[in-house]
Amino acid sequence: MTLKDRFDLVIFDWAGTMVDFGCEAPVKALIEAFGAEGVVIDAATARHDMGKAKSDHVRSLLAEPPVAAAWQSHHGHVANEKDVDILVARLGPLMRDYAARAATLIPGAREAVDRVTSRRLEDCVLYWIHA
Repeated sequence: MTLKDRFDLVIFDWAGTMVDFGCEAPVKALIEAFGAEGVVIDAATARHDMGKAKSDHVRSLLAEPPVAAAWQSHHGHVANEKDVDILVARLGPLMRDYAARAATLIPGAREAVDRVTSRRLEDCVLYWIHA
């Protein structure tokens, strides 16, 4: 049985798998975005609810008691949708910048792609969505 007989499709997840091992780019972007608004969060906090849509992720972080307290202390009010919009607007450029810095393939990634494509799997599709 060959590789082609066993697989019809191979999907490579880019973020954290093929590049940016550990998903550092979004973590660093979130830390910097919150920091620019006077609220310090650490990497562990930034990782809470990772995978949600960014606006939902920001809302979740702002709802966490320590983050909410820090926001209110610095800004004088509970975070609202305008604040979510400000943070999300900051995140876009930061995430693109940090993602570009982390765009080097992790060790073994190129070899994995080469092995799959050498087996002539027509449905092996590699793509990058630039938001």
